[in-house]
Amino acid sequence: PPRAHSTDKRSADSAAIWPQKQSRVETARPAQPLESQVNLLQLSGTLLLDHKRHLLARNSHYSNLSMDFFAHLQRIGPANLRFQPNEFQILCENQVFTYPLADLDQIIFQDSGAALVPVSAQLPIAVFLCADAARIKAFVRDRSRQGLEKTQLA
Repeated sequence: PPRAHSTDKRSADSAAIWPQKQSRVETARPAQPLESQVNLLQLSGTLLLDHKRHLLARNSHYSNLSMDFFAHLQRIGPANLRFQPNEFQILCENQVFTYPLADLDQIIFQDSGAALVPVSAQLPIAVFLCADAARIKAFVRDRSRQGLEKTQLA
């Protein structure tokens, strides 16, 4: 399930749902063009959490989300979405939300972002809004093709 990294002391159940503060400091790597890095995705946007999983009740009418729909979501704030080997990470201030690919039921794409839907109904859906949502879809599509090619070669 999605994990939040932290030094805070909370119950095991709330650790899976609520992000926690991260105390370690990471050093920045020299900037490289994104296209030159294999399997790298990194985007800035805004993170919202759908704790009651209202998005799934839309019955695949994701393109017509009203402002009322967003009233049901918890706005976490400005965030960065990145892909690490076999997982999506969403960094928001001092919080890190981790969504392993094996624990995702689906990824829902829309013109204005993407939603990471965990298999577990106990966990919130991460709704990531950004200006370049097509890049997320292209990245996932390319990763799927790479996975299929590796499977066919084996």
